[in-house]
Amino acid sequence: MTYKVKLSDVCTIKYGKDHKVLKDGLYPVYGTGGIMRYVNEFIYDEASVLIPRKGTLSNIFYVDEPFWTIDTLFYTQIDKSKIWPKYLYYYLKRFNFDEMNVGTAVPSLTTALLNELELKIPSLNKQKKILDFLLPFDQKIETNNAIIANLEAQAQAIFKSWFVDFEPFQDGGFVESELGMIPEGWEVKTISEFSHVTSGKRPMKRLEDGDVPIYGANGQTGWTDEVLIDKSCILIGRVGTLGSVQRLNDKIWASDNTLVFTSADYEFLYFQLKRIDYAAYNRGSTQPLITQGDIKNIKVIYPNNVVMEKFSNVVGLYFDLIWQLEKQNKNLAQIRDTLLPKLMSGEIRVVQDEVEEIENPL
Repeated sequence: MTYKVKLSDVCTIKYGKDHKVLKDGLYPVYGTGGIMRYVNEFIYDEASVLIPRKGTLSNIFYVDEPFWTIDTLFYTQIDKSKIWPKYLYYYLKRFNFDEMNVGTAVPSLTTALLNELELKIPSLNKQKKILDFLLPFDQKIETNNAIIANLEAQAQAIFKSWFVDFEPFQDGGFVESELGMIPEGWEVKTISEFSHVTSGKRPMKRLEDGDVPIYGANGQTGWTDEVLIDKSCILIGRVGTLGSVQRLNDKIWASDNTLVFTSADYEFLYFQLKRIDYAAYNRGSTQPLITQGDIKNIKVIYPNNVVMEKFSNVVGLYFDLIWQLEKQNKNLAQIRDTLLPKLMSGEIRVVQDEVEEIENPL
């Protein structure tokens, strides 16, 4: 049996606050693109679902540790006597918030609109059984994400050692350059000299059952059936959210609020793009904006061919492992999200005995 409720019946929607006055610390600050920094205070310390107020409206987050949210992201105080927080997260992910946009220049949601959303929820006991059934999927994805973060941190440490601190090259000669002392035989190049840079495009159509992901400045925003880029690429936000650098290895569509980079020196370019202070290149007034020309003309220290090839071979192994884990995560999430509406609607029934018989749904 399910019960019809409004979102306002099961949670209170709260506004995030400015984080700039806070000092660095241990608590994550969430924006619509995910974690932005860590600060010394938290705005809430219980399980919560974070819903975008402005920007990329499809980015819903579940947080079960103390956190802070900025003013473009709502957080929720959930009535646990009526709904499990993780169940609410799964339920809200089923909504297409892009279709609820009430903004003009910037996509926006309001508390008035969100509070009226209708939910059909079962008893707490049945909610828990559904969550227990899905738990192995989430646990495996979380484990893979931890491994991915560790692999990327190791690869970034190699990049810093080689191209920032020059540790493997201290015994060789150094020469003066416009960016300071660099190993002999290296040079200074603009980003456009070793990569191809273009702007994304507005998708011609969005489809709920499309098989090509659409990516915006903060991550995936939907699906289509048309391909804009069919090789490994890197995306950064061009309008709205600045500083989000995304590695992608699939056929995708990149939306018009992104810049798209491709390069034979993929790994090297990725870590160079992560070092840029994009706020310093902001040309926007009402909302952040960076130009293709400014980014293309950024100068970096570029190694000789022997060093570049060696770096690509070494770090490429890390990236290959990351791609494999991300592909596994995508498959796990697809299975989970296919099961989810069927479990919630009762099309697939979960009773305690059946759950116990499933040793591992993976």
